[in-house]
Amino acid sequence: MKIINIGIADDHKLFRKGLISLLTLYDDLKVIWEASDGKELLLKVDEQLPDILLVDVNMPKLSGIEATKKLVLKYPKIKIIALSMYEDNGHILAMIESGAKGYLIKDSEPSEIYISIIELYNKGYINSSLVANTLKNKMEISGKDSAMFASLTDKDKQYLNLISKGLFSKEIAVILDINLRTVEGYIEKIMVKLNAKNRIQLATFAVKHGLSED
Repeated sequence: MKIINIGIADDHKLFRKGLISLLTLYDDLKVIWEASDGKELLLKVDEQLPDILLVDVNMPKLSGIEATKKLVLKYPKIKIIALSMYEDNGHILAMIESGAKGYLIKDSEPSEIYISIIELYNKGYINSSLVANTLKNKMEISGKDSAMFASLTDKDKQYLNLISKGLFSKEIAVILDINLRTVEGYIEKIMVKLNAKNRIQLATFAVKHGLSED
């Protein structure tokens, strides 16, 4: 029986340990290492390249999106499955376009994660309606989305970058050395411009369009 070596990167220790425990129930899977942030992930891969890599989308120090880009560039044949709490198009597209071969929601059944690992290992891809539907939606909204992105000013992009990092308005005010009311007012203007209902949608837009990078 072929043993598939697994690497796991996730900054939430409880989830990471729980996932490891679940995967060890399968005789043909072996978790060879774990990482708690994006930078540690890069170091671990250099030390021992796994057959399949499970990567959290949102991690400190280096996001799963940026880590995936770097890993695919260095190891073109690496097989990565994204893990996330979010089921929105922005995060899915960001990970798939960065080089991930699949995308799983963190509350997926253990059997679904197992099947995805086996499918990716044997076939080199994962049949996923979630990813397929996202790519279809991308084609439908690409024109409108591109127009909104083109309308952004450099100042808009700066705000979106900070919002994508999970910073609160008070923290943004400190960074930009302006008052809190000014920050909140400007964020409201960006929400209107992008037809966004909340800060999560703003963060998703930023991730999708590469505005979350440092």
